Amino acid sequence: MPKPSWGWVVKGLMLSFSLLAGFTVGLLATFYIQFYLPADTYDQTRQGEWARLNARLLSFESEQDFKTAEALLYRKLQDPDKSESLTPYYLLASLFEASGEDAKAIQTYNAYLTLAKALPWQGHLSQALSDDVYASLAVLYYRAGRLQDAKTSLSALPETATLESAPLLNAMGDVLADPNRGDYRYELGKAFRQSLDLPMAKKEFELALLKTQDPALKLKIQNTLLAKMPAHTLQLKPLARYLCLAADNLEAQVLQGRSEKPDQAENKAIRLYKQSLEVSPEFEWAYQQIAHLYQKQENYPQAVHYAKLALSYNPDLYLSQLTLGDIALAQADYPAAVAHFNDAGRILADLQDDYHQPLLVNVQTQIGFSQELLNNPNQALSHYRQALSLGRQTPFADASDIDYARDGVKRMEANLIRQAEINPQKKKSLLAKGI
Repeated sequence: MPKPSWGWVVKGLMLSFSLLAGFTVGLLATFYIQFYLPADTYDQTRQGEWARLNARLLSFESEQDFKTAEALLYRKLQDPDKSESLTPYYLLASLFEASGEDAKAIQTYNAYLTLAKALPWQGHLSQALSDDVYASLAVLYYRAGRLQDAKTSLSALPETATLESAPLLNAMGDVLADPNRGDYRYELGKAFRQSLDLPMAKKEFELALLKTQDPALKLKIQNTLLAKMPAHTLQLKPLARYLCLAADNLEAQVLQGRSEKPDQAENKAIRLYKQSLEVSPEFEWAYQQIAHLYQKQENYPQAVHYAKLALSYNPDLYLSQLTLGDIALAQADYPAAVAHFNDAGRILADLQDDYHQPLLVNVQTQIGFSQELLNNPNQALSHYRQALSLGRQTPFADASDIDYARDGVKRMEANLIRQAEINPQKKKSLLAKGI
C-alpha cells in the first residue's frame, strides 16, 4: 500500500501554520527562552507567579484571559519590589502582540529596552531576551509601515541570533534592502502567510505581482496564492489566530515526539481550533485541522463533517480532498477515494511550485492504488505511469511513492499480460501499446 496522503497533509498543515511569526507560542518558544536564560530567569517566565501571565505558553483561551493577565501585569509594574524587573514588561509586550494590539506592544517592548539599558547588572537577562524583543519590533514596525524603524530593529540583532522567526526576518531584510525585487516580495508574502498574517501576505503578493517581470513568477502568484486566499480568510481576528497557532503548536509537539500525553494534546488542539471558529467562523483552515485530527483518531464521521465544512468555505482546499480520499480508502469506498484524489490532483496540477509537485506524485500513486483495488488495471497502470513520470521531473519526490508506483506498473503490466493470454484480442492491443 502506498504511503497515505495524510503524511503529506501534515506537511501541508505545518507549512500553513508554521510558527514563523515574531510572536511564537508554546514549547518552541519555551525551548528558546530556556536555552538562553539563566535557570532562575527561565523559571520566572514559565512557573510561579509569571506562568499564568505568559502568552507564549498557551495560557489563554479567551479575550477575558488576556484582559485579566493585562490587569495583573500592570499591577506588577506598580509593585515597588518589581520596579526593576524586566519580566513583566517582556510578558506584557508579548501579551499585546499575541492579542493584536500592535501599538501597545511596540510601546511596551521599547519600555523593556529602555529599562534593560538602565539596569546593567541585568545584562545577562536583557541580552538573552533583547534579541527576541528586537525581532518582534522589526515585524511590528514593518506592519505599521515604519520601515526605517524596522531596519533599525533588524540591525540590532547579532548575526549569531537564533530565532524561530528567522525566515520571516530574513525575507523582510531582503525586501527592506531592495523593495523593487518581486521575488523578495513573494518570499516575504509566503513568510507572512505561514505566520497567519494574511492581510500582510496579500499585500506582499500584490506588490510582487506589480514588481516582477518574470512571467512564471506572475503565474505562480496568481494561480497559487491570490486565488487561494478568499476574502473571508483575510478577516481572521487576532484571538482566532492566536488559538490556531496554539493548537498547531500542540500538534507539532505530538509529531515531534515532545508530548508526554499525545492523546490529551490532540484533544486540546481540537478544542482550541473549535474555539478559534467561534471567533472567526469562516476560517477554513481550522475546519481542516480539526478534520485531520479526527482522522488520526479514526473518528471518521467527524473528520468527514469538518473536511466538508472546510470545502464549503474554500472548494479548492486540496488538503480536505486528501483527507476525504484517505478516509474513503480506509473504509474501502474505492470509487469515492478515486473521486476525492482526482479532485485533489486537479487542484494541485495548477499549483506550479516545488512543494506541491511531490504531493502530486503521491496523489497519482493513490489513484493508481484505488483503481487497482477496483480491478481496473488499465486505469491503475495509467496513474502509476503518471506518478513515475512526475517523479522523474520532481527532485523532492518521496522515494517510497516512486518505488510503489514502479512496482504498480510491473503488477498491472503482468495483470494485463495474463488477461491477454486468455483473450487474443487484448493481446493485440497490449502489443500495440508496447506491453
